[in-house]
Amino acid sequence: MRIGLITSWPLSLAEGSGTAVYVRAWLEAMRARGHEVLLYHYVSPFQSYALQVLDRVRWNRYVLPRLLCRTGRPDRLVGLDWEGVFLDPGPELVVPLAIFADIAPTEGGLNRWALRWQAQLEARAVRRAPRVVAISQFARERIRLRYGRPEADIELIYPGLDHERWQRLLDQHAPRSRSQPEILAVARLYPRKGIRYLLEAGAELNRRALRWHMSIVGDGQQKAALRALAERLGLGEQITWAGAIEDRAQLAGYFRSADVFCHPSVHETFGFVVLEAMAAGLPVVAARAATMPELIADGQTGLLVPPADARALAEALERLLRDPQGARDLGQAARRRAGEFSWSKTAAAFEAILQ
Repeated sequence: MRIGLITSWPLSLAEGSGTAVYVRAWLEAMRARGHEVLLYHYVSPFQSYALQVLDRVRWNRYVLPRLLCRTGRPDRLVGLDWEGVFLDPGPELVVPLAIFADIAPTEGGLNRWALRWQAQLEARAVRRAPRVVAISQFARERIRLRYGRPEADIELIYPGLDHERWQRLLDQHAPRSRSQPEILAVARLYPRKGIRYLLEAGAELNRRALRWHMSIVGDGQQKAALRALAERLGLGEQITWAGAIEDRAQLAGYFRSADVFCHPSVHETFGFVVLEAMAAGLPVVAARAATMPELIADGQTGLLVPPADARALAEALERLLRDPQGARDLGQAARRRAGEFSWSKTAAAFEAILQ
């Protein structure tokens, strides 16, 4: 089958976050099943998010139709989020990865405006597409509520993980000897990712006389504000700000060196980094929000806490830091749970729909 995938989101891991992971793995998995997959992709040169969105709309409206004329329309077109919304006919399949209507209230200024506009485009794309795929039950419910598509009309296909490749990357790094436990967080530094609450939890751990170190991998608009908060809380020497990491092998080194993974995000349509942490055998502490209860069984494969609650976050981290064996047991259970998600399953499910 000849399949076209449309996206104008950055596909570098440092900039593109979970969407970049999804696109790269989806393309590889579908090609591995023998399909010819064309990527219709554009990266805006603008730094401003609002200008990026305007530029992406321009590309979708005026450039993408000419690209399709040049290559010939594939047997099936798949649009991520709202991409391809101006085509007539539009994509046969739409996969909303972001749910912009949910994200917009978490931002301000021009970013909020840009997100609201994209929410309108995404709603239009979802309503007119012959088929819609959600990447989690949470996303499926939000698509129904926000965009009015009946739930029975939305296919649920979880993303996966290439476990063998991830394990090879992890195995390149020997576990480091440390004088204190290592907490890891990997996230774009946006307000909805909740890193502020993790820093406040760190200050609470200090008040409880626990020893720890934390690495925060990621970059974003809150970087300066979060670093300033860490200094005010007296955490300067306890935190390594690793920045955005493009190289997967380097990123795996941080997972290999960690004892606990923390993900206080209040909105995730899936949570790729959490799946990677689980597959690395790490106990995960996460906010009981969005998709996290679908991935983590509280007390069995990780710990869930109320969202935006620094004290509850600190209590969960304290529990794991004071009980290393219990933390390792949770991590092993998490690894088994992560094994249920694979890109081969994901690709087979997409193939069935597209055929």
